[in-house]
Amino acid sequence: MNWRRGCLRLAMGLIALWLVFWTCGYIIVAPRWENEPPPPSPFTPRTEIVLAAVALVVLPWIVAGFRSE
Repeated sequence: MNWRRGCLRLAMGLIALWLVFWTCGYIIVAPRWENEPPPPSPFTPRTEIVLAAVALVVLPWIVAGFRSE
């Protein structure tokens, strides 16, 4: 097992998921004014679908990183 490469890929995958979540949940659906009511929950169906798609693409890449060469 290659722990160094696998952990590096795991960290990069978690960072990618966090950036996708932040972009879909807070930046794309940002409030227009400060005096508006609080924004809705960032866990919308669109955000969940995008996160699942990214996880399905990144997960095999992460698992392959733990395999020996």
